Amino acid sequence: MTGYAAASADSPRGTLSLELRSVNARFLDVQFRVAEELRPLEPMLRELIMARISRGKLDCRVFLNEGVISQIPQRLNSEAISRLRGLAEEARKAFPDAAPLRVAANASSHSSSGTASENSGSRSTRRSLISASA
Repeated sequence: MTGYAAASADSPRGTLSLELRSVNARFLDVQFRVAEELRPLEPMLRELIMARISRGKLDCRVFLNEGVISQIPQRLNSEAISRLRGLAEEARKAFPDAAPLRVAANASSHSSSGTASENSGSRSTRRSLISASA
């Protein structure tokens, strides 16, 4: 069993691509190369693969080619900002000598900013990944 497969699907965040390469092996050995922002999808993808494949060495590569930034205006998630402010205050009380939290330290998280469609992007990316692997 030697094989190669590639699939892609569009999501609100861009084009999600999946590549699989396999060679014959007595036992199942699955290796992943997943972009950091897609790392939370790895366990689900592992389950999908293990449900269909019982043996072989399989290399799986998943990546996202981010599309053009949406023209939908961005807005802050005020609920997430309030939670973050409360957590920062608790951290300041627990660690009075620590430097204060900075916004830039949390900027990569989509929990405090973005659009509703971006926040649902993870679900859409997950659906795209499932459809690409089908």
